[in-house]
Amino acid sequence: MLDGLPVMVALVVFVAIFASSGLITFIIRALDADSIVSLRRTFGLTLASNLVWVVLFAFGSSLSWLLHNPQPSLNEFVLGAFFAWSFELLVINGAFLSSTIQSLCIAVIQPAITLLLTSTLVIHLNSAVINATILGFLVLGITTGFLLKFKTFKTEGVGINSLQTFQSFLKSWVSHKPASLENFFTQYSQDEPVTTRIILATAAEKVALVLPGVHPGPFFPVGSYNLSELVYHELRSHNVVPMVLHGVGGHERNLPTNELAKQYAAAIATAVASSSGGQRVGTMRGPVRLKLGPTTVTSLGFGNQVIAFLSNAPYNTDDLEPAIIDEAVSAARDEGIELMLVDSHNSIGGENAEQPKIATEDWTRAFSEIKGSPEEEFEIGVAHSSELQFEHGSDVSDGGITVLLFKKRSSIHALVTADSNNAVVGLRQMVIDQLREESVDLIELCTSDTHKSAARYMTSRGYQALGEDTNVETLVATIKKLEKLAERRLSRGTVAAITSQLTLPLIGDKSLNDFATLTKETLRFTKSYASAALASGLVICSLALFL
Repeated sequence: MLDGLPVMVALVVFVAIFASSGLITFIIRALDADSIVSLRRTFGLTLASNLVWVVLFAFGSSLSWLLHNPQPSLNEFVLGAFFAWSFELLVINGAFLSSTIQSLCIAVIQPAITLLLTSTLVIHLNSAVINATILGFLVLGITTGFLLKFKTFKTEGVGINSLQTFQSFLKSWVSHKPASLENFFTQYSQDEPVTTRIILATAAEKVALVLPGVHPGPFFPVGSYNLSELVYHELRSHNVVPMVLHGVGGHERNLPTNELAKQYAAAIATAVASSSGGQRVGTMRGPVRLKLGPTTVTSLGFGNQVIAFLSNAPYNTDDLEPAIIDEAVSAARDEGIELMLVDSHNSIGGENAEQPKIATEDWTRAFSEIKGSPEEEFEIGVAHSSELQFEHGSDVSDGGITVLLFKKRSSIHALVTADSNNAVVGLRQMVIDQLREESVDLIELCTSDTHKSAARYMTSRGYQALGEDTNVETLVATIKKLEKLAERRLSRGTVAAITSQLTLPLIGDKSLNDFATLTKETLRFTKSYASAALASGLVICSLALFL
């Protein structure tokens, strides 16, 4: 059908694809400055829509060649314009622009230009072409109906529709513009008490063991995703070596915006900086290690302050249930203990083991043992990976790796922290074995559960755990080097317990449940609608061939 199309017209059509891509990009940018649209993405869209058009035209041309009748190719050429229009509408309204009407008008630009440039030369108006046009509008109606129905799915609590949610996620993930998604989380957030517990150890250097009351997340670059990095940089600016730990709980304790996370990190640094007059303890108890089912509880005591590290290694483990803390706090209170309960978050990829409920009497036994252990003076020494030429991958973030030593008489105990999201199974045991060769006992290997890399890497979990992107032998060797550095710096130490109480907006369970439900509903609808639309499209294309 297009054999008689002049070369110059064909060239103009080709150029028009580029020009229309620029025009579409400009219009969408003018309507929504935060849209993820770009010239590269728009050109890819117009190219893909034209490929759909070409496929339909190829089928029509093949039938025309077999039947020696130009009508099938003409019909499919006209119908293909509507398929291209529908495809561009689906992408523009789905990813670039929230208004369906505006998207409908913008999506027609490139197909309309192509039709206008070729219509006078190749399209001969007859009843078959009119019928093909009617079928084309039917295709457009099916696509528009899908988008309008898609918008009717909303979160139960705040009424955020699925298209808004999807586009906000794209803006955060693709363009690193989280404002829209953070606004949705802010609408859900409720003021909650946030307790931050800190152990400030002082010797030649100051070391802060920070247990935030806020959970890292949900993912880059939204909310408190980089909480550990923010705390790290704030404390380093105050000449304090930070060791950011991970508390019990989950994403319901995320802050809704990164600005709030920055303010929270600054408040932690202020609490540490203003604690110089606090009570200092020059003796320690423990470490005491107790096995409760698959969970290892390792405790250190400083006066009435106890820090307990929980690890399920070598079993697969993620965030521990918040209910665990209730029994622990109750048992600690009965023993006259101020408790810091740390989820070591240090084993992923291993065998699954059901997390048993740790009874109050088990906690009582654990706290009685640490409370009854002898108090001894101690020395501390610390070293950080920034002091070495430590080459690491995406599994280690800004806070790096820190080794803190406690020496009591002739025994040395090491606490190792990594600014990472969990750790590969087996790494903890390797660290235990290698430090043991140096006559050093590992207190625990802890990760911060940073979400700086979450949703940025194409893995089953969306992030690289410690030891997945950095060679495990390199990690163990680095820890051993840091232990040696810290050992040379051992000097008489004291600790002070700091508690910071704030009221902050947290996103809560409701938002997570609502967005999860919304996702399931829209995926179910999209799957069924896509199947029906595909069948309808095939029927319409077949009808157009024989009009």
